[in-house]
Amino acid sequence: MSEVESDLPSQDRSKTYLERNAIILYLVFIAFLLLTFISKGTISIGRSIDISGFNVAGLLGSLIVFAWKFDRKQPHISNIFTIGLVSAFLVLVVSRDSANPTIWITSILISVSIFGLMAIGLNLHTGMTGMVNFGVIFFVGIGAVTTGLLNSKYGVDPWISLTTGIVIAMVVGYLTAFPTIRLRADYFAIVTIALGEILRIVLNVETTLRSRTESSGISSPGIANIRGPWLDVWENAFPDRPYLVLLTIISVSLLALGFVLSELILNSPFGRVLKTIREDEDVVQSYGYNVFQYKALILAIGGGVMAAAGGVWAWWLGSIFPDFMLPTSSTFLVWAAFVIGGKGNNKGMIIGAAFITYIELISRTITPPPANVSFRTCVAESSFVVCSMDVVFRFIVLDIGGLLFGSSSYTTATRNASNIHIDVNFLRLIVIGLIILLSMRYFTDGLVPEEPFRPKIDYFRSSTTFEGALRCQFCNQLNQVGAEVCVSCGKRIITSKSSKE
Repeated sequence: MSEVESDLPSQDRSKTYLERNAIILYLVFIAFLLLTFISKGTISIGRSIDISGFNVAGLLGSLIVFAWKFDRKQPHISNIFTIGLVSAFLVLVVSRDSANPTIWITSILISVSIFGLMAIGLNLHTGMTGMVNFGVIFFVGIGAVTTGLLNSKYGVDPWISLTTGIVIAMVVGYLTAFPTIRLRADYFAIVTIALGEILRIVLNVETTLRSRTESSGISSPGIANIRGPWLDVWENAFPDRPYLVLLTIISVSLLALGFVLSELILNSPFGRVLKTIREDEDVVQSYGYNVFQYKALILAIGGGVMAAAGGVWAWWLGSIFPDFMLPTSSTFLVWAAFVIGGKGNNKGMIIGAAFITYIELISRTITPPPANVSFRTCVAESSFVVCSMDVVFRFIVLDIGGLLFGSSSYTTATRNASNIHIDVNFLRLIVIGLIILLSMRYFTDGLVPEEPFRPKIDYFRSSTTFEGALRCQFCNQLNQVGAEVCVSCGKRIITSKSSKE
């Protein structure tokens, strides 16, 4: 033990020891990260050994323990933890075996960018201001429909179409504030759900929003033949590379732009007023601020960010149909990213979006359980988890349901009991729901919680606050009078006296 640590109280020494162990744990995580990237799931020691599951368990386990050891509300700890999560995500994506790695990597990065933009917009509404918005798909749909309609039907440039969609979503968001902003939180949430359903029904029945196939001439609800920006230029310049590469660069750039914009709002006086509105509107009104105006503006700004995500989504899909606006495939997943990532923190929104996107795309590659085969054959063709859940599902439906309600409880849906199997699509929603519950139970503030605001202080002019307590210039932690080493980060506290020496 060093002389500096020996002068610390026992509680501070234990905290320093704990942090040192957490740093060692983080180095273990880096080792797992490099092993996963270099070996790409296998390692050869005399024979090829599959270590993909071992690496994933090591990555997630070390990160979870790291999250428990450290106070993730500290800015520098939050940054380190975010870098670790992003690194783990990128390595898991790159190291996964795929028939077409380019399509796999670009698809998952585009999806993360889209859901990241949606989560950042939701964070502006709910995380910063406290407005519970369950109608994320409403603003996303405005951006997607406007971008697709102008580009597909009227031949407008994709960038102009996207900009128009963002502007329309911002105007609609501002006007929506007038009849809804004074509603209580739960009623406001119900109204936002209704707005999303209204737009989906309009897309389903409106004749001008119908696409026609050239072969049959039959029109169907939705918008087709949507072209992305610079498509012809890319195909002529790089005919051997898919257009998804360029679309990935565009989507990631828009995500970075949305992140910077949201961070500027978050750290501005405007953002601090929004946080105060979230905590107590009456206090803000008592200081003379127009709460309605602030809420209307942030509803418009967040709607514009979500509309940008919708426009990129339209470019990626190339067509928009009513099923695109189902809440289970959009709003539910965005809220999952919001809860898991950590409200009030834009870094958490990107982490949550990456987490949900990876689960979403991985689950789509799961083979559904085959019918009329043994459990061992099912595991060989699908997976142990899916086959086990299928056995439990069939037991509940056929045995318990048949005993309580008779065979008519399942013969009305299918004539043959052997056709009853678990649906992998619903299994994905169940898994995401369980992850949300576990996150709310063990990480109440999310993986990357909101960082408390700390104004910048000139420590060399005045390092004493609150009856002589010293504030660390590295992590802003308050320390007891006369302390020389910070109890949080372990670094030496610089005061005006020590700086002169």
